[in-house]
Amino acid sequence: MLKFDVKADYSIRREVASRIARRRGKFVSSDKSSENLVAAATALWRQIECCANCGESSEATPMMRQGPNGYKTFCNACGLMWAKTVSEPRSDPCKFLLPPFHAKTEPS
Repeated sequence: MLKFDVKADYSIRREVASRIARRRGKFVSSDKSSENLVAAATALWRQIECCANCGESSEATPMMRQGPNGYKTFCNACGLMWAKTVSEPRSDPCKFLLPPFHAKTEPS
């Protein structure tokens, strides 16, 4: 007897699937705490971010851009300016950027 000749019994799968909660045709968790976690994550995701350079809110700019401190740390204008200065090396230090958080300060 070959493997493909054996038929699977799907009646058990149908029975289990009929007991699982659904929302809009998709399986959902019956645990209420998972819904609370999703709501909390959504609220955190929608928090207003501010530009690390100029302080502009994320609602006032078309998009937040990557800066020296990571993803979505600069507003659109500061991010474009930073990207331009990084790609073109300068001989003088760039006064546009804030110092990185991990920079060591020399004792006075």
